[in-house]
Amino acid sequence: MTNKLDNLDWTRCTDADREKVIDWLDWAYINSVLDVIEYQQRISEAIEAKHKYQLTQTTEQLPVKPTVYPGETVDLQKLAEEILELEDVVISILRDWLQAVSDFLRAEWEIIQSALTEADRINNQRHGLDAQKSPFGPIRKWTRAA
Repeated sequence: MTNKLDNLDWTRCTDADREKVIDWLDWAYINSVLDVIEYQQRISEAIEAKHKYQLTQTTEQLPVKPTVYPGETVDLQKLAEEILELEDVVISILRDWLQAVSDFLRAEWEIIQSALTEADRINNQRHGLDAQKSPFGPIRKWTRAA
């Protein structure tokens, strides 16, 4: 049986780790996620934390975790490039999917067209009609709608 303590991150936390958690707690307090008592308690826990699992417990059950913390800067150029890369991937996937659907529909249309042509041949044969000699030509001429 696994001990619960084995699953904890016993890595020592750095001042930078503590600052990041404190920034997160500040954000939570400013946005009314934490009341003043809980905020002060969690700030104390973050300052006194020696291991990363203690910081994790300090931020536990906060409903919103910001992806960018107050004081951090965002490289908008890098973010834009990542979005464009994702856009290219999505476009590529959609293009491949549309090609596959197009190929499938083309194959289905060819099967249907062949079946209808064969049905016409059998129908003409049953009724003794020769599509070449009939003044009206074949009973049906199947064409694909534009």
